[in-house]
Amino acid sequence: MKLIKIAITSLVASTSFMCASVVHAKDVTGVMLVTPTVPLNSNAALQINFTHTDSSLCGVAIDWGNGNQQEIRLGYEKFKDSPVTLNQTYASPGTYFIKLEGRYLSRGLFSAAPCNVLAKPVSIRVTDPVAEKLAADQRAAEAALRQSAVREREAAERERAALVNAEKVKQELLTQKAAALEMEMEFKRKELEIREAQLRKDEEARRAAPKPAARPAAPAASTSPAPAASSGGRPPVKSADGF
Repeated sequence: MKLIKIAITSLVASTSFMCASVVHAKDVTGVMLVTPTVPLNSNAALQINFTHTDSSLCGVAIDWGNGNQQEIRLGYEKFKDSPVTLNQTYASPGTYFIKLEGRYLSRGLFSAAPCNVLAKPVSIRVTDPVAEKLAADQRAAEAALRQSAVREREAAERERAALVNAEKVKQELLTQKAAALEMEMEFKRKELEIREAQLRKDEEARRAAPKPAARPAAPAASTSPAPAASSGGRPPVKSADGF
């Protein structure tokens, strides 16, 4: 009986010692993502830093932001040394917030008191490379279409401006031609007026000039008697040499 009592007493003392050892929680001082951006269905690595003040255990619950939670005991087995690295995969793209909170984890003799979490939550961005490439291609195609539309609009504006300028030049030429024609007509009118004025002046000078004196009449021509006819009433016959 004494041996049983001693064994029970030793077991109770050992259990009391173990329970007392879990009262002092460790401090979780930092949480860091190894890569803040990962492709979907790839491992997202999370590092947890905690203090080594004693050999006690402490429990922490990790909320990965995608509906999954994970409970671990810091300072125990594979999570014994700081930093601890955990991995999680995400099946959908998006931004997820990862939070830690201290939690009591009942594991019999290896139960863990809640950790004292001092670290702030972190966010991770999960990407879909295929969807992002399609989206990038779509954006590039839309940008190309916008640039093409801009170039076409600029070409149309240049063509419109050229037509407007050509019409302006045409109107200026017509105006200049009309002005030159008007000047020519005005010059001819003045020239005609000068000629008419000169004609009037000449006519007036002609009328004002004195008339010339009348010439004396010429004496009347004398009448000579007709030559006498030769005998026989015929004119004299000239010789062959004209004498």
